[in-house]
Formats: sequence, structure tokens, C-alpha cells
Amino acid sequence: MHLIIIILLSSLHILFHPVHVSITNINLNSELNTAELSFQFFTDDFIGLILSDMGKDEPISQKKDVKEENIEDVSNYIFSMFAIKINNETELSFDYKDKKQNEESIWIYYTGQLPKGRIETITLVNKLMLDLYPDQTNLVILDLNGTEKGYTFNYRKKNINVNL
Repeated sequence: MHLIIIILLSSLHILFHPVHVSITNINLNSELNTAELSFQFFTDDFIGLILSDMGKDEPISQKKDVKEENIEDVSNYIFSMFAIKINNETELSFDYKDKKQNEESIWIYYTGQLPKGRIETITLVNKLMLDLYPDQTNLVILDLNGTEKGYTFNYRKKNINVNL
């Protein structure tokens, strides 16, 4: 399923970009109390965000690479616009793990810990890049203990409550 979405989005980019789309994968494993996140953005969209919203003069090399020294700023932006809350009380925090980038896409990876105990509700907030692109669509794939569900966020729909 992930591969099909990525292939379709890559094809859309080549045919008639600008389509403003991001993909977020959330992998929650309550047995191990772990949480993993990956964010995928079109490189040119994300570069535009960094240059306009973060007020950086030139955080990008001539190859349009997001430099490692800018990851803290990137992470601050991401987590000001994206949140996961468990059981209406615990907002998860994440640590930067890795970044991969090519001309078309950038992937940013994070890891975190789930609170101990039963997960009854998950609240997702996703306003990523909506401050730059009003037509932005954010696709989220939530994998909880091997069960996947997909959600769409946009200018009108920024929050979702998932009852388990």
C-alpha cells in the first residue's frame, strides 16, 4: 500500500507538479512501547517552506540539500505543526534519527517512546505546510501493532481522533 501511494505521488510530481502533498508514516508498537515517524515531502516544496517560513538566508546547498545543521530548525517546525496525543493526555515527543534526500523528495525519520498502558484513543494533528500552501494535502498512514489505517489532512481537516 505504501509503495503504491509513493509511486502514484512520484508520477503526479513528474506529470504536473505543483501538487502539494506530504506523506507521514506512523508506526506505533505498544508491546515494545516504541513510536517511529517518517515524513516525506517534495524537495522543492520543503525548500520553499524553509526559505520562506523559517527566515533562513540560505540553509540549502546548491544541490537543494537540507543540511544537517538545519535539522533542529526543521524539527522545530515539524513538531509545531504535527502532534500525536495518546489517550487525550500524553503528547508524544520524538528524537531525530535520519534524513534521506534526492532531487524529488526528502524523508525525515524520528523515534520516540509510547507511554505504558493500553492505548484507547490517538489524536493526530497535522498542519504541515498548510501555512505555505493552502491546497496542501497531508496523507498519514498509521500502523498500530501491524494494523494500518490511512487518513487525509488538509486546510479544513487538521485534527483526527482515532478511537480504538
